[in-house]
Amino acid sequence: MYSRIPDYLLKIGTNIKILIFVAIFSLIFVNIYSPFIESSFYTSSSSLHQFLYSTISILGGVMILLGSRLLMCGLKKKFELSVIQYCLWLLCEIFLIAILYTIIITYLLKDHRSFAHVFQHSLIFVPLLLSVPYIVSYLYLALKDRDVKISHLTQKQQLAANPDMAESGEPIEPGEDSIINFVDEKDNLKLSVKQEYIYYLESANNYVNIYYIHNHELKRFMIRNTLKNLESMLKPYGFVRCHRSYIVNIKKIKIVRNEHDTFYLDLDHDSAGDIPISKTYAEQIMKLFSTKI
Repeated sequence: MYSRIPDYLLKIGTNIKILIFVAIFSLIFVNIYSPFIESSFYTSSSSLHQFLYSTISILGGVMILLGSRLLMCGLKKKFELSVIQYCLWLLCEIFLIAILYTIIITYLLKDHRSFAHVFQHSLIFVPLLLSVPYIVSYLYLALKDRDVKISHLTQKQQLAANPDMAESGEPIEPGEDSIINFVDEKDNLKLSVKQEYIYYLESANNYVNIYYIHNHELKRFMIRNTLKNLESMLKPYGFVRCHRSYIVNIKKIKIVRNEHDTFYLDLDHDSAGDIPISKTYAEQIMKLFSTKI
């Protein structure tokens, strides 16, 4: 309980996604469950007015949560929240939302019940409303975080098995059992392929096409990421940048040819087209091709 909460719970983007899910779930839940049915406003209003009231009330609660989470994320640089402190923070959020709902029902909607009675009802309703979307969100985030950690752990194990590759700055001799894990821009694992089966990567705007061999055919797999993000990860495994739009497996290069002052790579598979070499990378490619192949 006194351990530090996961970093992903203090990311603004993550909290905004949680609040969007909370808002959608709450709107559906409130209009099905009708927790304010005892209110005189609810019993005398049309379905449309009830829906509008529920929407405004939920948006008010979400604004409280948004302000709270922005404050929490802003304070992360000054101190670290433990699990128990995070839980207490959530309880304070519930308390503030319960007060907001009580004020709206008692003073704005002129409910006949006492402030204490409505507040007691809100203290039961608000945790019930938030518990389900919170549990679902946290379970989902925990599973995603586990996948990212597994991916990073696998990459570290591969680096540990080849300690010289990070220092040399050049591709190492590929091992047939080396598995490369490709993640998207959010560090979600999307594809795992043995090093020997990967031919090249091609940039496609904000996406990357990964070309690899499966059942003797050249297949393509697209992930949302950039070559720049993947380049440093791939370099130790025998991949090299040859063009602003291409990264190739140096072991798959069969021919380097010059046509009309433009260099091209031919790979050792008939389905792989010509891979251009830009002048920026030509010298590096020729050096690696002559010394490593």
